[in-house]
Amino acid sequence: MWEFGDGTRAYSRNVEHTWQVADVYNITLTVADCYGNRHVDIRNITIRSKAPEIIGPFGFKGIEGQALALDVEVYDNEEDEPFLKYCWYDEKGGIFSTDPCPTVVLDDGKYLYTLVVIDPTGAESREEITIEIHSRAPQLYIADYMYHGVGAEFFEAYSDGGEIELTAYALDSIFDNEYLEFYWTIRKNTAIYTIADAREQSYSTVIFRCAETTTYQGQVRVVDRDGNERVASAGW
Repeated sequence: MWEFGDGTRAYSRNVEHTWQVADVYNITLTVADCYGNRHVDIRNITIRSKAPEIIGPFGFKGIEGQALALDVEVYDNEEDEPFLKYCWYDEKGGIFSTDPCPTVVLDDGKYLYTLVVIDPTGAESREEITIEIHSRAPQLYIADYMYHGVGAEFFEAYSDGGEIELTAYALDSIFDNEYLEFYWTIRKNTAIYTIADAREQSYSTVIFRCAETTTYQGQVRVVDRDGNERVASAGW
């Protein structure tokens, strides 16, 4: 009979046993024959704590400005798992989170983080976690306008003509919204009018002076600081 010092026993000649907690245990082996002869042997065994195992994944991909959960699987024994400590280090070596699964919002680029997991005995494991964040093109919206001109008689009497106020709205990541540039192109037959509005904000408003009552075709192009662009068209 084997007694493993943790309250469990086994009755085979050759046995395997797993201790759940690191400690020093007295193992007792009792052997008896059919005549009642008995022999008892006692040995001490030291069970050291096994460091937590970081299983992965070790790489993540995301989109700039969008939340990304760093969900890494970690394994340890049942007694230690509820008490594991997590330390996430950024590229500068600073701790930015102690959550098992932190959420990050990053600009486009490549990042190298480090995850350290420590069990209650102080045993630890660490792994490098790579993060690749891709840039995205801004979203763009421009309303269709129907502008009714004033007619040729008006332009003969007044040379100022009419004006259209045009507005476009763009939506990009929180890192690029303040660095958008807008480029307006308005066409009438073969004539092309180009207006640049590099206002570094998420919308653009321009005033276009109409020379006559007619239909104008136009588009606006928005470009973020990474060179990503989006084009929208409308008629006026």
